Amino acid sequence: MDMTKGYSSNLGQFGRKVKQYRIRRGLTQGELSAGVNCDVRTIQNIEAGKANVTLKIIYSL
Repeated sequence: MDMTKGYSSNLGQFGRKVKQYRIRRGLTQGELSAGVNCDVRTIQNIEAGKANVTLKIIYSL
């Protein structure tokens, strides 16, 4: 069984939730990244389901 497929799916779902959260609040990726003290590229990768998200960033969101 390929465990990475489920992991990728979870990252994608989390990324979609982050994007929905950001848009509902009328924030740009830059504004969100400044609010959680990370790079814009990190937010882009999270929303694309390509980033391993740290607990620090999750807590900040």
